[in-house]
Amino acid sequence: MTYATSRTDFEYVEMHGERIAYREAGSGEVVVLLHGMAGSSDSWQQIIPLLAHRYRVIAPDLLGHGRSDKPRSDYSLGAFAAGLRDLLDELDISRVTLVGHSLGGGVAMQFLYQHPEYCQRLVLVSSGGLGPDVGWILRLLSAPGAEFVLPLIAPNVVLAIGNRIRSWLRATRLGSPQAEQSWQAYSSLSDPPTRSAFLRTLRSVVDYRGQSVSALSRLRLRAETPTLVIWGDQDPIIPVDHGHAVHEARPNSTLTVLPRLGHFPHVEAPAEVAAAIDEFITGSRRDEEYAADQLPPTECGTGGGEDLPEVVLEQRSIIEGLVEDLEARQQTAVAVGLLMGLRGCSHTAADNEFRAAVDETGIAAKDLARALVAEASTDTTADAVPTHAHREQVQARWARLLAVRGRDDNHDSASIPAQTRVRFGRENEAMIC
Repeated sequence: MTYATSRTDFEYVEMHGERIAYREAGSGEVVVLLHGMAGSSDSWQQIIPLLAHRYRVIAPDLLGHGRSDKPRSDYSLGAFAAGLRDLLDELDISRVTLVGHSLGGGVAMQFLYQHPEYCQRLVLVSSGGLGPDVGWILRLLSAPGAEFVLPLIAPNVVLAIGNRIRSWLRATRLGSPQAEQSWQAYSSLSDPPTRSAFLRTLRSVVDYRGQSVSALSRLRLRAETPTLVIWGDQDPIIPVDHGHAVHEARPNSTLTVLPRLGHFPHVEAPAEVAAAIDEFITGSRRDEEYAADQLPPTECGTGGGEDLPEVVLEQRSIIEGLVEDLEARQQTAVAVGLLMGLRGCSHTAADNEFRAAVDETGIAAKDLARALVAEASTDTTADAVPTHAHREQVQARWARLLAVRGRDDNHDSASIPAQTRVRFGRENEAMIC
């Protein structure tokens, strides 16, 4: 069930008893933006309008984050991937370009692994899930007992002071986008349901040794999916080496390393990241169209096959020749059988007579066979038993036919008497074929 709101604000969809918030803007091909841990779709605010000029952009708040519900639930990568699939089904979306930042990158890779039919392209922005390296703060927070410490490090007094400082930094334009995102994540932990969901999410992918889930061993799967990797070269949380590892594991991927940027390149340089994503989608679309143009037609048209590849035309010609030869053999066998009945001779004698007639008259075997069957069918029905008189008549017609054909220098099957050709073409076609 969807709760309609302004297209520039949030919309909500209820799934499995939980309410999921998402932003939507633009139209066209669908681009889905997945935020990181302790974040929300707010982190995509600057990039959404840049992409919405050409695409339909969907930016959900993952379950347990932002304005979505925060139940006591499963916050594993697999659960997030299944939830994203259900959201796309609810919105009647079947194919997407999936963009994931940090935790969202891990969700995106899991989604590609679980539901590849939905994922047309993959974009990883400072993605998690590619190795153990991660910031020490997240390692500490994943330790047992962190739930008792977190309320102490984010008290209301500290939050109030921090918010006043943040407002002043915004006004003087001295703040940094990375510090802004870090503060939003920190301040969100003052809310008990958010804090609980954060810890469940964190512990599903991180422990005291670092990231506990890695997709490196599966990156070679679904290698045909176009992939773009974006990283800041000064990322203090997940090192840029992880981006190079993706590129090495997926040689056909595109790696874009942005200088002097940290863990939030889409916030620190939204125009550059939006341009990279747009260029990537446009380029992969051209590749897809080019590949489609190289495929042979899947259906034969009625124009004689002029557009078919040469190898297909050759195969069709061979098949047609085999069919024609088979028909000629069938027709000849019928004619030889008739001669056996007319002459009262053996199969060998009748076959020799028929072949001699072909050589003498120059008539193609199948045409001569058709003519003989047509003559034998004259003045009788399919169910009648040929009489002696009828056999004599046919023999006489056969002799006249051979005599006429023997004197014909053109040896063209079209010179078979018109009456005989008409009879064969209409009355006796079923008998021959």
